[in-house]
Amino acid sequence: MKKSLAALSIYSCLLAAPLAGAADLSYLFMPAALSGQNPSMLVMMHGYGANEQDFNDFPVIVPGNMLVVSLRAPLPVAGDSYQWYRSNGSEQQEVDDVAQSDDEVVKTITTLQHQYHISASHTYLGGFSQGAVMTYAVALTHPQLFHGVAVFSGRLPAGFDPSAVPLAAAKQLQVFVGHGEADQRIPLKKAQQAVKQLTAFTPSVTFKTYPGMGHTISLDEIRDFRQWLFHEETP
Repeated sequence: MKKSLAALSIYSCLLAAPLAGAADLSYLFMPAALSGQNPSMLVMMHGYGANEQDFNDFPVIVPGNMLVVSLRAPLPVAGDSYQWYRSNGSEQQEVDDVAQSDDEVVKTITTLQHQYHISASHTYLGGFSQGAVMTYAVALTHPQLFHGVAVFSGRLPAGFDPSAVPLAAAKQLQVFVGHGEADQRIPLKKAQQAVKQLTAFTPSVTFKTYPGMGHTISLDEIRDFRQWLFHEETP
């Protein structure tokens, strides 16, 4: 995934703050300080086997008064690699792991919202691959915490229960979904199924597909996401 963002990486060393752990999950906080009124926050979740460094490049594509918080998944894989749920387990294992990670993500986000005085109306959640699955899980069970969500190469979590979604709050969600048409890890069909389900909860779903793109994030997708994000943050 990082290879597609290489053109942006020159800026990351100027913007990344040290790893912090004041909340339940460890996270990378970028940039170190906010200025101005009504700050916004984009919380990102990495894919399987990656870590919080995966989104070092994102601060250069977001509005100036938005901080980017990149979370580290709680379950280790090996070395500096982590996962949100065990991908080699049963469906029930995924359900259990996602529920546990969901709880830690929510605690971390609410702590950061309180600490930095960021309202739900200026909070966004996003993720890639496993992080995209977690984005669906967290946003559709706690939609009141967010204005918008961004799903990169994801699917609905195992055991997803539409009846558990708080409909009134979910109706207000703004959603960006991007997926590669050549993705063989999470096929496009899975994204289409998720989008079909999403439209039952909210009318505000932007769905973009990318011919020839596999399981990654391309610069075209970043441009589309950036346009969507700036539109949402424009008063």
